[in-house]
Amino acid sequence: MTGRVSGRFVAVLWAFPVLAGFAAAPPPISVSAENLRPLPEVKVAVSVNLLPNPSFERGVPGILTEYWSRFGEVNRACVKSGSVDGGAFDGNRSARVAAGETLCIPTEHPGLPKEEFVLSAYVRLADGAPAATTQCRVGLWVKVDVDDGRPKPETWEKVVPVTAEWQRVVLPVKVDRVLDLNRWGIVGALFEARLGAEGGDVLVDAVQLEQNTDATAFAGECVALPGVAAVPPKLDELAVVMRALQAPPEGVPAEAAPGEMPLTVSLPRDASGGVFASGGVPFARGVLFRCEQVRLEDAEGRPVPLQTEVLARYAADGSIRSLYVVFPVMVSGAVAVPRFTLRFGGPAAPPVDAARVAVTEGAADVTVVTGPLKLVLSRGSFRLFDGVWFDADGNGEFSDGERVIDASQTGGCRALGDAGEDWDSRRDQPVLVVERAGPVEAVVRAQGWHRDAERRGRLGYIVRVNAYAGSSSLKIEHTFENLTPPAAPALGLSGVTFMLPVGPVADVVTGADTERLPVGGALRVLQTMRGDEVCGAITRDGITEWRDRELDGRFLFTAAHAAVGLRVADFAANAPLAIAVDPDGVSVELWPTREVKTLALSHGVGKTHRMWLGFAAPGGVPELPVGPVRVFPDPARALPTEAFVWGVPPAGSPYPAFEAALGHSFELQGAADEVIAARGKFNVGDCMSRGGFWLNNETAVPRAWFLQYLRTGDRRLFNTAERAVWHTMDVDMDRVTGGQYVHNIHHALGRTTHSSHNYAEILTLHYLLTGDALSLDCARRNAVLCREWVTKKWNTGRGHGWPAWHIAEMCDVTCEKINVDAALAIVKRFRESVKVENGVRTSLSGEGGLLYGGTNLNALLRIHRATGDADARAVFLDELDYTIEHVQAKGEWAFQGRTLMMVEPMVYGWRLTGDRKYVDQGLAALLAGAAASGGRDLDLAMGAPLVAAAAPLGMAEPSTLIAQPWGFKRQHAMFIQEDTDAPLKVEYKRLATGGRSSEWWLKLQAPDGQLVKDEKFAAMGDTAGSFELPADGKVGVWRLDVHQGYPAMVDFAFNVSKVVLQIDPAMWRFVYTPELYWFSVPPEAESFVIAVKQYFGDGPSALVIYGPDGETVQTQRWEPPEAGERPWLEVRIAVPPAARARVWSMLVAVGGQFQLRMDGIPPFVAGTRDAVFTPPMWNGAPGQ
Repeated sequence: MTGRVSGRFVAVLWAFPVLAGFAAAPPPISVSAENLRPLPEVKVAVSVNLLPNPSFERGVPGILTEYWSRFGEVNRACVKSGSVDGGAFDGNRSARVAAGETLCIPTEHPGLPKEEFVLSAYVRLADGAPAATTQCRVGLWVKVDVDDGRPKPETWEKVVPVTAEWQRVVLPVKVDRVLDLNRWGIVGALFEARLGAEGGDVLVDAVQLEQNTDATAFAGECVALPGVAAVPPKLDELAVVMRALQAPPEGVPAEAAPGEMPLTVSLPRDASGGVFASGGVPFARGVLFRCEQVRLEDAEGRPVPLQTEVLARYAADGSIRSLYVVFPVMVSGAVAVPRFTLRFGGPAAPPVDAARVAVTEGAADVTVVTGPLKLVLSRGSFRLFDGVWFDADGNGEFSDGERVIDASQTGGCRALGDAGEDWDSRRDQPVLVVERAGPVEAVVRAQGWHRDAERRGRLGYIVRVNAYAGSSSLKIEHTFENLTPPAAPALGLSGVTFMLPVGPVADVVTGADTERLPVGGALRVLQTMRGDEVCGAITRDGITEWRDRELDGRFLFTAAHAAVGLRVADFAANAPLAIAVDPDGVSVELWPTREVKTLALSHGVGKTHRMWLGFAAPGGVPELPVGPVRVFPDPARALPTEAFVWGVPPAGSPYPAFEAALGHSFELQGAADEVIAARGKFNVGDCMSRGGFWLNNETAVPRAWFLQYLRTGDRRLFNTAERAVWHTMDVDMDRVTGGQYVHNIHHALGRTTHSSHNYAEILTLHYLLTGDALSLDCARRNAVLCREWVTKKWNTGRGHGWPAWHIAEMCDVTCEKINVDAALAIVKRFRESVKVENGVRTSLSGEGGLLYGGTNLNALLRIHRATGDADARAVFLDELDYTIEHVQAKGEWAFQGRTLMMVEPMVYGWRLTGDRKYVDQGLAALLAGAAASGGRDLDLAMGAPLVAAAAPLGMAEPSTLIAQPWGFKRQHAMFIQEDTDAPLKVEYKRLATGGRSSEWWLKLQAPDGQLVKDEKFAAMGDTAGSFELPADGKVGVWRLDVHQGYPAMVDFAFNVSKVVLQIDPAMWRFVYTPELYWFSVPPEAESFVIAVKQYFGDGPSALVIYGPDGETVQTQRWEPPEAGERPWLEVRIAVPPAARARVWSMLVAVGGQFQLRMDGIPPFVAGTRDAVFTPPMWNGAPGQ
């Protein structure tokens, strides 16, 4: 529909802000140079040697360094190997590599001006090793990090016999720089020096990797010497921006039109008592300007104490985009989901008589009083808390006898270097910022440096303390970050701790089973990895007891003046962690100081740990929250605001089949994420690809999870997305130079034109939803580098689109002038870049397409939405029309994975022009992508705006079948139960892999056993087709047999619902997604066995058996061994009489490909409960 627009349609269009006109923009926010935090000057003594700690001098005696880098293909441990003092070739220490193990030392190289490298190492026999059989395998693994393609890594090796004398082994290599895959030149390379012992133990020393043709004399390593950090600002730039957002622009109306937003509270499991709910509430542009014009009521209309803060404003008119709310909630079993209503407009809300948190800022310190707690943080020296008092008798006063933490002589945060350095926060004068000051919540941020005796800053820290009115619990977020420059070597750490000086502790209660541990002289609880297993260790009086189980991070300490509770979030997932108790109090070891390896921490990496600290009277038990309590705005009201995303809830969608498939996929993945805990050092929240490398937020998109959460309220989806955001801030981001695309093996080195290849909105969306200031901090750091790339270097394609998108999004978050100016510069440069020569159009989108064009289109639409710039509108529409024409001409018009970013440009084009062609073509691409994945592409959640646009246009969902993605390759049989005589419609989709084709055939038997279809297909790749059999007057069970050549799978869809797949142990499942299978347990079954064999892939896995009422009967988790035969994992289930002759289910979530076996029950599974049946021809015979 072009040209004329119906009246109904005009009403819809004018509801959107893009056509509503632009008010006079408020003055953009500017940050003065005096508010910028200076980094210490770091001097780097460069060596020709690229390897860290090459002679093993640094670190804990007897233990090798834990080499950690951003690329995850090389995360292997030497369990039996260690360091040896004395008799070294260089210095005093060498590495003893145990027979059968390989020491792997990773490093990064930011550029490859040459191709020749030399690896050398000195080796000799270890004492007691057999001279006749011992040899050393010296190898170098290299993967070039380029812009396009994923070149296979190269490995060079040589094996040499080892003698009792030191000998130098030299391995020269010539690295293929794969210049044919580079468009902008070499990005860098990833190296791993490998030193393996065979036949006996080998000593290794003075390992050197240099860019040369011949090995030169051993040169040691690069050394970084930090300078004294400059005096920090009194108020830093983050605080300036957050405070500036609170003031409405001049000239806006004094009152807003009345309105309301229903809110529900999402509670974690086992929540009880008084808790505090918080989160961001969205507002449409132009609706609300003043945060004081809101009030909160409970389900009975009673006023509720409320605190608000403006998180973001729209750059166009300064109205509020997201409003942070926090309020108390009393959890009771009578109300499963607490409900509230946020009312806005009209006069300011009258104060509610309730407990208040008070904050006092002094020249020397900051004091916070919650009622039962008083805490003081010093500006002169950072000890976490100088003092904490607990009002045990409730008289409103804090006596010396009620002081539960006294840090006058101890306390603080310490970082221990692997060469014995001691960097202590007590030597630092922190920046103390009160980010929130009550009445419900107070947040104090302390930021600074761990410093050595010469006051040189080495490791940065950020600590946020959240305190709540009337509460005796505190939330603490502790971040350490390596802020050395890109050229600096890895930072060696042998421990990172902070002290809670609560005084002598009598005993400790830990875990859900409340195990009581007497302290004695000292007590230490460690969570770590031994081999591939997470385990715990409890050390008392020098004796260590190892336990093969995860610890849950809950502790209760019996101190002199109070009972002190501590809960460390994700205690097992963040291993290694330790809690130590001595006469001074409690230490939280964020990197343990012993019994684990020292850590070589890469430049730009940070890590945040989250914990709760609570107090109660002696003999009592502090109330510690079991998890965050989230505010969830009603999707029917929140989605139309477009503050987060535009869409409709699934229940109101005009595309029910699409929503059902998408919802099922999220349900499966949400269930899988509940039982498979991401764990290990800094990799929490990350995931591995099929190729075995770590993904990032360009390919593992938390944005889709956030969007589906906003549509459904499913807490599991939010948790998964948030873990990925945390991981982005910890690992995927360079905290010094900005950029977020640095963890993937592809583009792993960062600091390049591609250092922001990321969905720009994952950090800002998390901030808008939660009010997490760390997310805003990281988003602003990333913007620094993004502005450089898009205003100075002017790359093309996604190298321009991703950073431009981020800058455009930040305009409608912080309204900073520097971003608005950069956004307008992007438009001007983009317009100038559009050229047509010899019929070929070029622009900053580079080669264009759904990815390169899509990133730039998202940037342009956001710039127009934020500024109303006419050039942005014109350039956006021109680029959009070209992208559509260009991609459709190539026959690639389907939105899948990250190309679903095209959804918003298609909808925006419709809104700007009123031309429904954008919605028509967008929906066609969306459904084509959904069909291609069987609805399993979770990024399809980003299709919400297109689905929402279908409703006002009266566009109904087309009648189509989505093939059931069973995902098994080779041979399998399916049974289809037809209860009424009707035509049988069948659709199929064949997926080949590796670009290879093969033959396949199918045979279809009618219910009477007659073979009605026997068809063989010639060798082919991916294909799809259908056939239909007319009604024949018969009903019953059809049998479909399929056989495919390897590698391939064929999935089928039918127009009847009762379909089962026969499970055979010989079938191999090709698809990587989790699956929920429904099956029948016959009346005579007293027990049965489900067995899984993970034959490919290294990801963590789980098998969960659910009973007929959905209850969890048994859960089995595992990670496959790195080598050797992978056995069948069997789960035996005893069936109680009441659960027989009923339908059960199982969740199979395998991080790879697997085989499945069912013993003792009919081996038939269905995709839904209602589809389950047992084919009558099955008689239970083995192999049937």
